[in-house]
Amino acid sequence: MKKKWNFIQEATRVYTFYSPLRKGKYRLASLATNLADEIPQEILTTTKDGRKLICNPAPHYYQTVYFLGEYERAVTDVISKVVQRGDVCLDVGANIGWYTTLLQKLVREEGTVYAFEPVPKAFSLLEKNVKLNSAFDNIYLYNLALGDSEKEAEMHIFDGFTEGHASLASFVNRSYKISPTRMIILDTFLEANNIGEINFVKIDIEGAELLMLKGAKRLFNQIVPPIFVIEMALGTTEGFGYLPNDIIEFIAEKRDYEFYAIDESKFLLKKIKNVLCVPKGKYQDRLAKLTIIN
Repeated sequence: MKKKWNFIQEATRVYTFYSPLRKGKYRLASLATNLADEIPQEILTTTKDGRKLICNPAPHYYQTVYFLGEYERAVTDVISKVVQRGDVCLDVGANIGWYTTLLQKLVREEGTVYAFEPVPKAFSLLEKNVKLNSAFDNIYLYNLALGDSEKEAEMHIFDGFTEGHASLASFVNRSYKISPTRMIILDTFLEANNIGEINFVKIDIEGAELLMLKGAKRLFNQIVPPIFVIEMALGTTEGFGYLPNDIIEFIAEKRDYEFYAIDESKFLLKKIKNVLCVPKGKYQDRLAKLTIIN
């Protein structure tokens, strides 16, 4: 008979969180979750770098948060090295706040983080997690979507997926629920709030990345444009009728950037057109912290 979420899961977490051996940890986390017939919708956990987060441990990508205290290790590592104290950052598609709280920890009291999450349920957890971690009044949260026009919009929350996979696109042959939201243009937002130059932008909005960038001309008009970390996947961009490489071409037409793929398995950067976008000749001190393969 399966047990409720208690000793088995907690004991597993002690091992997976503290053991220096990585082999088999993901499998153990999945097994421990499968052995529970009552999985909490919200559970408080601690990350390896000392942040506190409330998450739902059921989805496999949040199991690593609870059991290992980590999430997207390579991307987190890259962001931790390229974002510095005092930076002004945007987290577009903040979800429950893994990167929002990480950015706040990195920029400290001298910097600022603006986070955007359009789905109310995810936004509620984002607010809770920021309150758990924010020692400074420098994080601003917005229950809004960013795009290329100002309008009322619909987020599609797909059956069998969490709110983290919600998209402005409906996709074909997928059943979903609709969550209404307001879409705004980043340029208008920055001007209305008298926000100056941005140092870093993380974008993960399930295929709407190019739409958001089309409404963000001010970023490319800065003296030094920002560093971008952008999620690019054919499975999400096809819902908007474009290819991931179109994002690269759009950015390259605006300013002179170098593009790097983040290797999730080897913690390296490959000099190809994808994901990490750095203004050419700028932020070299930050890139020096990373291993780049030409």
